[in-house]
Amino acid sequence: MPQEWTELHPCTLKALVNAIQKAQADLKQRTDLSQVWDMLVDYQIIQFECSAQRHVYDYHKI
Repeated sequence: MPQEWTELHPCTLKALVNAIQKAQADLKQRTDLSQVWDMLVDYQIIQFECSAQRHVYDYHKI
């Protein structure tokens, strides 16, 4: 993020950092990432056909 934006929006920056850290902690605790995978596909973050059976390396990298 540009330095100027962070200086103008320190509370928003703090909230974003906290949300990312919370999400990372949640992902570390999960044993099944299928819901996360489905959400990433639904939001078109993952834009290629992939599953646990295909492109196994990329699937498990999440």
